[in-house]
Amino acid sequence: MALSACIVQAQGLLEDLLQAVTKNDLRTVQEQINRGMAVDTSDSVGNTLLMLASRAGHQDMVKFLLDRKASVRQRNATGDTALMFAALGGNLEVMRLLVAQGAQLDHDGWAPLHYCAWGDELEACQYLID
Repeated sequence: MALSACIVQAQGLLEDLLQAVTKNDLRTVQEQINRGMAVDTSDSVGNTLLMLASRAGHQDMVKFLLDRKASVRQRNATGDTALMFAALGGNLEVMRLLVAQGAQLDHDGWAPLHYCAWGDELEACQYLID
């Protein structure tokens, strides 16, 4: 297979994987990861699979990715983390999963607490404060 055909095929696999996470298609994500796609695969701006799943509140997807050792401290191009995305949406169960795996609660700039406050997610804010 020519190099250009390999690149096109790899780009297609990447797009399929990113869409599967966004659509909460756990079976497709499991298959792709089992076939060798990296669990910390990211889109063009650095949003990892875990970030995408956390932003959407896909608890089972987040659990699967964490079980496969996805990085909870990875940051995208603008400095966001999976916990920040979960906090913004008030996805409390996802937040708990991420914190249990060592997600960073505080760092330079906006922290997850800022995100849940911005999103008016009071229960998520209380969880982070506690």
